[in-house]
Amino acid sequence: MRKLYVLIVLAFSANLLPAQTIITDPILLGPYCPGQPISIPFTAIGTFETGNVYTAVLSDAFGNFNFSTPIGFLDSNQPSGVIVGLIPFGTMPGTLYQIQVISSLPFVIGSPSPVNIEVAGSPTA
Repeated sequence: MRKLYVLIVLAFSANLLPAQTIITDPILLGPYCPGQPISIPFTAIGTFETGNVYTAVLSDAFGNFNFSTPIGFLDSNQPSGVIVGLIPFGTMPGTLYQIQVISSLPFVIGSPSPVNIEVAGSPTA
């Protein structure tokens, strides 16, 4: 009876896990200036289709993704990579920015970066 219970629990638990997951790996804290490139490493788990595009998005200054801004793209179906993004000109200074990676085929919203990044003011001459 105990073996049957373990098999049922394992089968039920396996169905709770998503088929694909994207983990945004740690990003250097910065500070970054608007217009500056940023490297966004990520790990994708599962199968992603040919033609997939990974997109890195930047949160608002408070870490919310409701109106996120795409900052970089990578055409790939590989399970990991680095997206080279660009902090958009006009980004307000702040220390609570987050980045996450989204895939297109299938559509998966990845986890936010485990640390906030800082965006400084625009450089002056």
